[in-house]
Amino acid sequence: MKRKTKKVIKEKNEEKDSLFNEIKYKSQAATEYLMTYGWAILIIALALGVLYSSGILNPETLKPEVCSLSAPFYCSDQYLDTNGFLTLTIAQGSGSNIKINKIACVDKSLLNQKGLPSNPNYWSNVGVSILSGSQKQISNIICYSNNGNPYRGKIGSVFSGAIVINATTSTNINIFSLGDISAQVKVLNALTVTSTSIYSTITSTTSVTSTLTSTSTSTLTTSTSTSTSISMTSTSISSSTSTTSTSSSTTSTSTSTSTSTISTTIPPTALDGHCVGGGLTAPPVSCQLTTTNPNDMIIVLAAADGGSGTPTISDSAGLSWNLQYSQLTSKCNDFWVFYAFPGRALSSDTITVSRSSAIYMSILAIGITNGKIFDPNTSLPACAVNDGSSASITISTSNPQDFIVAMASTCHVAIPGWGGVTGLDYSDSGFAADAYKITSTTLNGYTISVSMGGGTGVCAFAVSST
Repeated sequence: MKRKTKKVIKEKNEEKDSLFNEIKYKSQAATEYLMTYGWAILIIALALGVLYSSGILNPETLKPEVCSLSAPFYCSDQYLDTNGFLTLTIAQGSGSNIKINKIACVDKSLLNQKGLPSNPNYWSNVGVSILSGSQKQISNIICYSNNGNPYRGKIGSVFSGAIVINATTSTNINIFSLGDISAQVKVLNALTVTSTSIYSTITSTTSVTSTLTSTSTSTLTTSTSTSTSISMTSTSISSSTSTTSTSSSTTSTSTSTSTSTISTTIPPTALDGHCVGGGLTAPPVSCQLTTTNPNDMIIVLAAADGGSGTPTISDSAGLSWNLQYSQLTSKCNDFWVFYAFPGRALSSDTITVSRSSAIYMSILAIGITNGKIFDPNTSLPACAVNDGSSASITISTSNPQDFIVAMASTCHVAIPGWGGVTGLDYSDSGFAADAYKITSTTLNGYTISVSMGGGTGVCAFAVSST
């Protein structure tokens, strides 16, 4: 009996030992598992933290960098330094010299209803002149956050907002250009890269030549080596290294030159919405214009029978209007041309024009996509007035891809018949009519004609994409 009891006790002890050993083994395995994979998880977490802090995995750095301006300006190569100052490259293709007076870089909540900075302190003075077809790098522009304070972001963060340029043309016209900007905070390297873009009417071809020259010297004794700075531009790349020694040396020099061609295509002009107003109506007259493209040039043509003085123009979007042409006659065919660059698409923008004491008045408002400047050809604008029922003009253009606009009016009521252009619209009862033509080549001695009632007048001009 005792033996049996001892045997049972022994078996139970062995069972306990086996269970303890199993638990001990599993605990050890679990501990080793946690130690092995725990370190791996910790290393991965640390690596992700480093990547995030360096900006690689920061969602801010994944925002696209954008720089866009309304005509006639272009912008590129934008970035912010660690002090929060914006640097960007601005080009213009107006056909003449333009002076940039000041630039504002602000959160869009800081713009007023006209799309301009709500506080004059948001402007950064610039005072830089840019020739047509050229570009300049502009620095030290302060960008303002939505709280009205200068933007201060970490390296890799991206500022997104609006950019506004105030400039003066060669004819002393004050203009504004509005656009969007997203710029990343970066640390500049010692090596600076500068690119050059040439803007032309349709396609410009620029030859870029790079030359690499290297000089090496080998010696058998102690030598002193000096290296110069390295610079890179779009037209040349050069580096040099010289070695001076106290004994005989062997020097070899090699030079290689390569040439590449860069083509820049400027898109053609296009019609983007129009409206007409007035006719056999005393001013003020209005029409509502809707466009789809933010880079349109808006043209308003006005014709009046009688009255005095230059017409006044305003609109519900608060655009800044400029008078380009005026043609006064002794008959019922006075014409004016106004223009504006909204920097955004327009939605039912009510445009109103008035002239004191005018008997009748008619207007045409038209959006021209990619329109930037008026064609400078000396034949433009071309105007003619005829006592009869028809009138014609002959024009030439200096640029291809022009958008030609023609307007006619009559001292009588008549439906227009156009020649050389496509009729666009005519006002009430045919007091005034409008037409257009998009060219693909320059024109020389091109005739535009219209037949209406007695005392017919016609004027035409052209808008270029660069």
